Amino acid sequence: MKKRLLRFTVMMVALLMCFGQAVWAADDDVNAADEAGNRFVAGNEVSVAENVENELFAAGETVKARKITVGNNLFAAGRDVNLNGASVEGTVFAAGYTVGIDGKAGGNIWAAGRDIVLGKDSSAKAVGAAGKSIRADGEYKVAYFAGEKVYIDGKVSKSLNIEAEEVEFGPNAEVTGVIKVEAKNEPLIADGAKVSDIDYSVSDASDDITDDEDTESPVSKAIDVVLSVIGVILAAFIIAVFAGSSLEGSKRMVLERPVVMLLSGLLANIVAVIAVIALCFTGFGLRTAVLGIAIFAAVIAGGTAFASASMGRLAFDRIRPGINPVLASVIGAAAVGLICNVPYIGFLISFVCEIYTLGYFVQMGYAEAKKLGGSRNVSRELDTLE
Repeated sequence: MKKRLLRFTVMMVALLMCFGQAVWAADDDVNAADEAGNRFVAGNEVSVAENVENELFAAGETVKARKITVGNNLFAAGRDVNLNGASVEGTVFAAGYTVGIDGKAGGNIWAAGRDIVLGKDSSAKAVGAAGKSIRADGEYKVAYFAGEKVYIDGKVSKSLNIEAEEVEFGPNAEVTGVIKVEAKNEPLIADGAKVSDIDYSVSDASDDITDDEDTESPVSKAIDVVLSVIGVILAAFIIAVFAGSSLEGSKRMVLERPVVMLLSGLLANIVAVIAVIALCFTGFGLRTAVLGIAIFAAVIAGGTAFASASMGRLAFDRIRPGINPVLASVIGAAAVGLICNVPYIGFLISFVCEIYTLGYFVQMGYAEAKKLGGSRNVSRELDTLE
């Protein structure tokens, strides 16, 4: 589980930082609301100061939402995410390099990042966090934490599950019910802390090298599923906000030329692997091979999010025309993200998403090449006439 959580955290932080440098610095910000009361906010520095009737989607280099109420769920992604004093009726999903949550959630709180701080005023039915450093000072019924260092100085009334290297309970910690801790070092308990008996086990060093599905607990599997779905949703939201035209283009392409598009993606998948292997055996092609691997890996990493966002728009065009396209993309990503966690079927769906995405970009590249070739032919003809 730790390996998966680490992969998820690294993926989200890298993705968010890349977008922060590439597109969040753009002059054009997005601040839109639809008829259902959902609000979509994106830009360089995002600060939400107005109450939201339904769901709030926010993405930026820095994201702040202070002293507002959200009628349903809140999705936030950025390099620095700060939700201070926000009151959310539903669930909070947050990812970033640093994540600070100091507000109330009627549902749950799920967070991923490098440094995560859950303040004294944070509260939820359940909280789950994955990161390098996690501090929880709020009040929750159930808590799941996975990271390098976990510090608990709040209240957990039902159950607490921790997987980390170092675990510490502060003087204000009040933890009752079942406590399970898997760590390299025995938990430290400060004077004044009220902590039930801890079911402590030493973490297996081999867990960092192998990922044995058979030994993974149901709780670990549940966290894995939730975090993977969050990753797909947030990536799809970012793509929908900043690359909506590409999603619309892929939607039209799969309607007009589905066989050509998917066949192009399948062939590109095969050719890319063969080309990279061939280049690796030639000295002059090694750098090109590394670049090809990086591009191919980027397409694969974002393939599920891109394809699910596109298919979400396609589906809602049929079943509910007029729905906000960003919301349709997010719902499609959530559905596909869940299906991708189903054994065997999930692998097939992920592969289809990959060839869907590759097929679109291959066809777009082919179209641009034809335009470029056509313009060159025209230039030659003009030169001949002169």
